[in-house]
Amino acid sequence: MRNLVINFYPDSKNISRKKMRLLPGYTGSCCHELGGKTMLTPINPPSYISGSDFSVSVVYGVSGQWKGYQVEIYPGDCSVSCELLTHNNPMAAAQLALSLLQEWLIFWDTPLDLVKLFSVACSKIRRATAALFVPFDSIEEVRTAVTTLADRAELLHNQKISWATDYRDRLQFHGSRRNGYWELSLQDHSIRFFALNDPAHWMSRVAYSHDIVVIPAEYLALCQRYLFIEVTVKKRWLTRNAKVSPADWGWDEVLINDEILSMVEHDFGLRQNFPIMMPTDAAVKGLGTRGKNLMAWYFDGSDPRHHKMFVGQKKPHDVFAENCDEIKSITGIDLTVPFTNVQQLAAHQKLERFLTPSTDFDLPPDFEQYVFASPEMTVGTKSPEVLFAEHQLDQFEG
Repeated sequence: MRNLVINFYPDSKNISRKKMRLLPGYTGSCCHELGGKTMLTPINPPSYISGSDFSVSVVYGVSGQWKGYQVEIYPGDCSVSCELLTHNNPMAAAQLALSLLQEWLIFWDTPLDLVKLFSVACSKIRRATAALFVPFDSIEEVRTAVTTLADRAELLHNQKISWATDYRDRLQFHGSRRNGYWELSLQDHSIRFFALNDPAHWMSRVAYSHDIVVIPAEYLALCQRYLFIEVTVKKRWLTRNAKVSPADWGWDEVLINDEILSMVEHDFGLRQNFPIMMPTDAAVKGLGTRGKNLMAWYFDGSDPRHHKMFVGQKKPHDVFAENCDEIKSITGIDLTVPFTNVQQLAAHQKLERFLTPSTDFDLPPDFEQYVFASPEMTVGTKSPEVLFAEHQLDQFEG
């Protein structure tokens, strides 16, 4: 995982409220960094594993009652000091976030029994960024992939949105050639694609931090031959797809990657039908006369929103959307895409080779240490008991 925002809540059934007041931020004043009773500006402690920063916020309910903690981490930075190539392992990322939270609580002299109230089982993911990596032979080919995907997104979404401004859940396109990356932004997820540290487009955020380790130039050169595709799923998507708990994702990276890739393919129209002429009668079997007339109007090059069937309707946009949904469910054809766009999309370069990610990075053994959750890499987390004992020893020696 590239990024994880996760809330941890205590299993406090057998702990008194008086004891719970010892938790940092429980009363809003346990330590000066946590003053106030609203969601606070995050505290940014260092990871005890790598030294890279992560963030902790106290979560309060609408009534001001303490609920738990929110942790945001870049798993690679916080474990192997390198956030480049990474495996999509939400469970490993959640366990890392939990351990960092526990160490932070222990730093504030939180009793061990309170620290152990928090677990991955009592957590909820609020945002997660997974990554897909498409290998190419050179950074020039990666640039071509970025440009091709940008052109496709521009064609499919920037122009499409002008027909659909009254509807929710429509894609919008954001990007800047100056910054070297592009992003498709939806209500519930977004897709960002770029060439890493392209000399022609230096990224605003270098994906490794603090110079804790010297990243070999050979490793950086290898990473530059991958197209980086980051997919950020938000609370709404997580809830809709029953992926709020880390356990909901499971441990099978192949299945996780397939689900993420399916989203990307859908957003770039790989599974969409873009015919440039009226389908045969057999293809529209089951479609009513009104639907067929609307399709004929569309393939004649006319704007389907202006068909006479919508004249005088109380809510013409809603009626248009209902008809489009019916036609799409039967034929797979989306009448909300302007026909001029369809003609260009049909002739557009195939995207399959730009969206064929790999999970096998085929790295030299020495490079595995820079990959989060690699089978050959140990994250380095410690149990709360060990963390507590080390803290006690530090205080004694101090």
